Amino acid sequence: MSGWEPSARQHISAEGGFAYAVVDGDIHVYVDGLPVYVLENWRPTPEADAEWLRELPSRMLSARHEIVPFTGRAEELADLRAWRDSARRLAVRWLQGPGGQGKSRLAAAFAREAVADGWKVVRAVHGAGNVLASPATDEGVDLRTGGAPGLLLVIDYADHWPFPHLTWLLSNRLLHRPALPTRVLMPARSSDMWPAVQAALSDVQAATSL
Repeated sequence: MSGWEPSARQHISAEGGFAYAVVDGDIHVYVDGLPVYVLENWRPTPEADAEWLRELPSRMLSARHEIVPFTGRAEELADLRAWRDSARRLAVRWLQGPGGQGKSRLAAAFAREAVADGWKVVRAVHGAGNVLASPATDEGVDLRTGGAPGLLLVIDYADHWPFPHLTWLLSNRLLHRPALPTRVLMPARSSDMWPAVQAALSDVQAATSL
């Protein structure tokens, strides 16, 4: 762009692996340098390889592959939309329900709506116990919101995260930008951890709901 000059420049390098970097956000790492979690811009679920799906019937039923079309849930989507558009600067919702009830599909449909409405939508993936793909580009993950009306962070399987890791994520500067409406959606099977998370959020005056 003519006349544009970057305010900062990143130089990323790695030996024996890949480097993970974010723009306008924080990174939390273990002492060995592995990321506690990875933040990535929300993107549609890629089409799964048909032969790979047929190898195990359970893959066909997995919500993350979205083989079965998402239908219904209009009332729940409307409730999430009202929560998103509320006047609070920071709001966090623990979306609890048994396994197989469609929480992940509901969160994905809500995320797609938010993207269509111009929101910046980010997904958090817990680092430990997951195979993390290398970043799509050498520039890292750009978390700048630009002119977006708000930011939505989705933390799927939130109840699988160790509590300290969730609090580190919730302290990320990504979520604490003055005047930017920010929503954190946390689908989970159990609500056992929610009281502790809710108490931790009191220091940042977040609106919390279950």
